[in-house]
Amino acid sequence: MEAPILIAPNWETEFHIHVDASNLAVGAMLAQNLDDKCDQLITYVLWLLSSIEKNETITKQKTLHKFCHYLPNNQFVFYVDHMALITLFYKP
Repeated sequence: MEAPILIAPNWETEFHIHVDASNLAVGAMLAQNLDDKCDQLITYVLWLLSSIEKNETITKQKTLHKFCHYLPNNQFVFYVDHMALITLFYKP
């Protein structure tokens, strides 16, 4: 990698949110593809699940409140590996 590793958001470009969760941790990154090569990182979140959180459903685990202020009035694409989350976005 080369500097800068984190970029400032471009409010005219769609956001990409990559999400993944396991039984131990949840991670996500907010990025944008500004040069048509690869996503560039804006911010990220990673946390280990407590014993109580491990009993919650994966859908609830993958809810990311940290990125909510980036999304209103902006285009965004979610990259997830969980069909339950995908179906939530296509519900009428």
